Amino acid sequence: MDRKYLILSVIVAAVIILAGAVAVSMLPHEPAAKTVYIVYGSEKGDLSYTDSAYQGLASAQDTFSLATREFTPSDYETLPGILNTTKGSERPGLIITVGFQYAGFTRQLA
Repeated sequence: MDRKYLILSVIVAAVIILAGAVAVSMLPHEPAAKTVYIVYGSEKGDLSYTDSAYQGLASAQDTFSLATREFTPSDYETLPGILNTTKGSERPGLIITVGFQYAGFTRQLA
């Protein structure tokens, strides 16, 4: 009778281990880092809303898994081309525009 309990215990343990292995394999994998573009209205370092936007993005990057790419006013002409050629996971999930001069551009993106 003891042998039956031993065999039953081994079978139950094997089923539990197998169920655990299947459950772990079904867990969602860590998603790739989201890409965020930020387009500044002026150069950083002027202690204005540009620096505030940068600090907010840096804080979010510390909290979440984010890949960031920064653009300055000199990049304004090339940014639409960059967005049109960016594909897949490199394409930004969020674009932050800082400054009134980007109102038209922001409308186009929306």
